[in-house]
Amino acid sequence: MWLKKLKHSLFFVPGADVDFGAVPNYHVLTASRKEDASAVISVIVVNYNGRHMIGDCLDALSKQTFQAFETIVVDNGSRDDSVSFIRENYPEVKVIVLPANYGFARANNVGIHHAKGSLIFLLNNDAAPEPSCLEILVHVMNAHPEAGSCATRMVLSYQPEILDSAGDGFSVCGAAFKRGHLELAEKYGIDEWVFGACGGAALYRLKMLEEVGLLDEAYYLVHEDSDLNFRAQMMNYPCRYASAAVVAHQCNATISSYSAGYVYFTQRNVERLFLKNVPAKLIWRMMPRHVFYNVLGFLYFLTRGKGLVFIQAKWDFLRGWKELMASRKKMKRMMRVDNESLYKKFEKNWLMTHIRSKI
Repeated sequence: MWLKKLKHSLFFVPGADVDFGAVPNYHVLTASRKEDASAVISVIVVNYNGRHMIGDCLDALSKQTFQAFETIVVDNGSRDDSVSFIRENYPEVKVIVLPANYGFARANNVGIHHAKGSLIFLLNNDAAPEPSCLEILVHVMNAHPEAGSCATRMVLSYQPEILDSAGDGFSVCGAAFKRGHLELAEKYGIDEWVFGACGGAALYRLKMLEEVGLLDEAYYLVHEDSDLNFRAQMMNYPCRYASAAVVAHQCNATISSYSAGYVYFTQRNVERLFLKNVPAKLIWRMMPRHVFYNVLGFLYFLTRGKGLVFIQAKWDFLRGWKELMASRKKMKRMMRVDNESLYKKFEKNWLMTHIRSKI
């Protein structure tokens, strides 16, 4: 019963077997400012009932020192007045209106299909980049032509000295995590290579996306960026962390960290991420830690009244086993690095890393 209510509340539409062309009845509302320009960056903002916060996001974009960009807002069937608010106050923004909530992954893919830039910047509607953010990201990508993506330093909007994410990592227990989550932001002030970027504020080369593929829509939301990070690493596209590219993030403003929806998609998708992408030899090497991680996760969510949600998520993952195996075959064909090279990029101190993020 709770799952039916959850899917109804999210306008849940399964996306694993539906491609971009099957999205019905969306339309594009276009205005003039950057229509005819050759944009270097396409900024894509997915919005769902975000009228109360998207203004801050778009205001921050208007103040960027680097102006060779276009902004595309993909509205996921909002029931508030988000669309009319954007049209009235930000006429330079292209708005793509979807008839229902098709999820974060699919909405971003729609936006990417409409993008004109050679660089794609995915930005949450509850995030506000500092004025120099885009300029710094372009500089870093130009300085590192081998990089397929660039991660920002995301800080908490209400406590900017605390970090939300300094890029993403992947641990030897088979789970993704935010680097430095809830640590002091100043500890992450050096540019370095990381496993991947947090999709809340991440820059990607369009060339890389054309080869690696877009976001996997079967995730719906949560870990779709981790999946893209993994594919990029498998195809030898590294990610550079740009410490000076700062983005203030309200963090889970659209869907709460401990809501049934967030727990469900997190726990379902962590299994997809692990078993879809990790090579077979590494799966067996990592499986004991992965099982232990799941036991700890179940006990953690059980104490928060989400034990049944946890179990339902794992069961629904298993129901999609046939499709998962087909996806694994694709991943195997894509891989350009050897197992050991990939394993070296996984976080070894996995237990403290994941426990720290929950305290």
